[in-house]
Amino acid sequence: MRLTGKPLLVLAALLAIALPVACLRYWAKSTKRYRGRTGVRLSLFMSSQLATVFVVGLVLNDYGQFYSSWSDLFQTNSSTPLAGTAGHYGAPDTGVRAKINPTALDGGAPAIPPESAGWDTVWGDRAEWPTKGAVVNTTVTGPASNLTQQALVYLPPRYFHTGPFARRMPIVEVLTGFPGTPMNLVTRMDYPDMLATAISGGKTQDMVLVMMRPAPAFPWDTECSDVPHGPQTLQFFTRDVPDTMAAKFGLQPTGLAAMGDSTGGYCAAKISMFDPVRFPTSVVLSGYFRPSTDMTTRGIFDGNPTFRDQNDLTWRLKHLPAPKVSMLVSTARDENGPDGYLTALRWLHSIRPPMSADELLLDSGGHNFRTWRREIPFALQWLSDHLAAPT
Repeated sequence: MRLTGKPLLVLAALLAIALPVACLRYWAKSTKRYRGRTGVRLSLFMSSQLATVFVVGLVLNDYGQFYSSWSDLFQTNSSTPLAGTAGHYGAPDTGVRAKINPTALDGGAPAIPPESAGWDTVWGDRAEWPTKGAVVNTTVTGPASNLTQQALVYLPPRYFHTGPFARRMPIVEVLTGFPGTPMNLVTRMDYPDMLATAISGGKTQDMVLVMMRPAPAFPWDTECSDVPHGPQTLQFFTRDVPDTMAAKFGLQPTGLAAMGDSTGGYCAAKISMFDPVRFPTSVVLSGYFRPSTDMTTRGIFDGNPTFRDQNDLTWRLKHLPAPKVSMLVSTARDENGPDGYLTALRWLHSIRPPMSADELLLDSGGHNFRTWRREIPFALQWLSDHLAAPT
């Protein structure tokens, strides 16, 4: 029986009703003391509680699609990183740059910048910065949007060298789901580890990752929108983040990109579609393409169909000229819901030139960290290929 869907949920609900009834009937009848009576009572009581918890868990899983199958839940499906896309849509992919040899750009001796003495680092030993990079805990303060948010910034190995390209590299904004925390991107999804491994293996160029949650006005989820008379979240991500990070760390960005999962995936797609000149590349992991309208958005789209349409990426693609962006869209074949496979497929089939998209498809996977961890190595390599490298 499938983990998701009505059959298992109905069976579990019937069991959650039957067990407490059986417990009450047995409790009333077992008035005489005998060996084992306490154990039977305790077993029935605990079974009733577990059945209720099981029903609640099924309801939450059906709603969030966190696990799409029993193998996904018990982690018996494949955990092998992916190696290729399942299809290409829209315009011919002219955004792919020639692969480079990252080691050819490392030139110069290792050099730890003096300002690092004041850094709050959360990943990477100082002695290994020139070979693995470091993650710095910092704050983005936006002069354009007047918004402020924590960011964890991965500085790759080349940043800690003296060569002429030490500060010339792409900046990638990596966004969590909502509510999410940036530390999940480091500890649960292993972005720094995976990128450091890819760089050392010559699979990607050095890239700066700016890891954040998609809600600088947290706990208000503005769906990365510039809210009328409210938080200018889109401006924060398209202008403030890259400009502030470049200035703070002395970077000369060769390109900008956005990447995220769930709500972060919607935001990544939105950033590139609203500002395709600065962000011509994005990656969407189990994302969606119409803004969410749950209670966390505080009704910003209610009664304002024009504002809702402007932030509906499917509406924009249908009614406005397609932007010249390259996008990687990833999901699993058995992932359901508003950010599942059918949503991704409809989006991919709606793409038209000059926009282009690649599809990264898993046979099985849910809305969870383990699924995204499988997709990240390929996604980082895809990003590296689509971002300009220093020459």
